Amino acid sequence: MSAGTIVEARAVSYAVRQKHLVADVSFGLEAGRMTIVIGPNGAGKSTLLRLMSGELPPSSGQVYYGDTEVRVLPPWRLALRRAVMAQVTRLAFDFSVYEVVRLGVDSIGLSRAVREATIDEALTHAEISHLAGRSYGSLSGGEQQQVQFARTLSQILAGRGVSAGQTLFLDEPTAYLDMAHQCGLMDGACHLAKAGVAVFVVMHDLNLAAAYADHLIVLNAGRLVAQGRPEEVLTNDLVAEVFRVKFGVGELPPSGMPFLLPHRHAAASRQARSL
Repeated sequence: MSAGTIVEARAVSYAVRQKHLVADVSFGLEAGRMTIVIGPNGAGKSTLLRLMSGELPPSSGQVYYGDTEVRVLPPWRLALRRAVMAQVTRLAFDFSVYEVVRLGVDSIGLSRAVREATIDEALTHAEISHLAGRSYGSLSGGEQQQVQFARTLSQILAGRGVSAGQTLFLDEPTAYLDMAHQCGLMDGACHLAKAGVAVFVVMHDLNLAAAYADHLIVLNAGRLVAQGRPEEVLTNDLVAEVFRVKFGVGELPPSGMPFLLPHRHAAASRQARSL
C-alpha cells in the first residue's frame, strides 16, 4: 500500500452461483485523487463499488481501510471513514430534504450545533438550500440526486472532524441531471478530492470520465483491463474492444455537426468553496 492509499483492493473477486461479477481486481484509492470506473453494462462496476465500500463481502481477496480489513470494522467506524451515494435510493418514509441530509450525520456523535452547521454547509455546497423544507418525494429525479449528494457530503464533513482518511463513493451520480448540474456535482466531488478525500466514481459517460478523472479504471466482464491517466487509458483500440464501437478518441465529427464536451470546473458561475 502506497503512502497516500486510503482504501485498497487486494485480488478481490465476487461470484454468484459460480459466475464471477468481479474477478481478481487490485488497485488503491488515494487521498486527493478522483478515481473513475468505466465499462460497458454488466462489467461489474457497481459490484466493485459495493465491495470497496464494505457493503458486500468478497468471495476471495481483501479490501483494506488503512491497515484494517473492512470486514472487521464496526459499522459506526466505517461510517466515519466513508460515505456512499447509491445508484438508486428509495425511502420508506416521505422525509423532508433537510431530514434526508441529516441522515448523513445522525450516526456520528456530534453536538446539535455542529450537526446543524454541517447540514447547512452540505445543503449550500450542493446548491439545494432552497429545497430544505420540501418533501423528498415531491422532487424530480435530478433534484433527488442532488439531495443524496448533499447527504453524502454531510457524512464526509462530519466524519472528517472525528477520523482521518475519508472516501466518497458515487455510483452513477450524474444520472437524471442536466448538463449544468452534472458539472456542478462533479466539480463538488473535485473540491472534496482537493481537500484530501479519496473519491471513487462509477459512470457510463466517457466524456465526463475523461474530463474529471485523475485516475481511470476500465472494467470489462468483471476484470480490470486498464488503469491510469485518462490520456493513457482511452485509446481507439480500447474503446473498440471494450465498448464495441469504432469511435476515434479525440476525432472531430463531420464538418458542420455541432458538439459539446464537458470540462472540469465548466460552470463559471459556481465559486469553489473550501471544505
